[in-house]
Amino acid sequence: MNNQLSRVCLVLLACFSLFQTVSAETIRIRVLNVHNGRPVAHEKVSLYIRGEKGALDYITDIDGAFTVDLNPSTALLPSTEWWITCRTVNPTAPHLFSVDLIHNEGATDENTCGKAKSEVIRGTLTRVARKASLFENMAR
Repeated sequence: MNNQLSRVCLVLLACFSLFQTVSAETIRIRVLNVHNGRPVAHEKVSLYIRGEKGALDYITDIDGAFTVDLNPSTALLPSTEWWITCRTVNPTAPHLFSVDLIHNEGATDENTCGKAKSEVIRGTLTRVARKASLFENMAR
């Protein structure tokens, strides 16, 4: 009986693990320089996920990107460490990006302070950013 209970628990655990894997969406987040459109490599990005305590930290690769697996029903807000995003900011209602929307259609920030254009790529959230000044970094 004890052996049979162990098997049932093992099967349930395997099913739960499989369900968790299936229910996650892999999305890519990339950071581009607003002035020239080049990737911002080796930048720390803090990823706030709605409903989670604290933020998760990632480092962009040489292509200015990283990937993450998230539940499609959630929303996220990435912020960079030494770069400032060029978009209209509403501090009382920050713009969260839907993981499902990013996965199915892609998303990008509007570029309000540079000339670089960013295309919307399915499965990718593209942030355009400029280098923060010393005073801007001190104010954070």
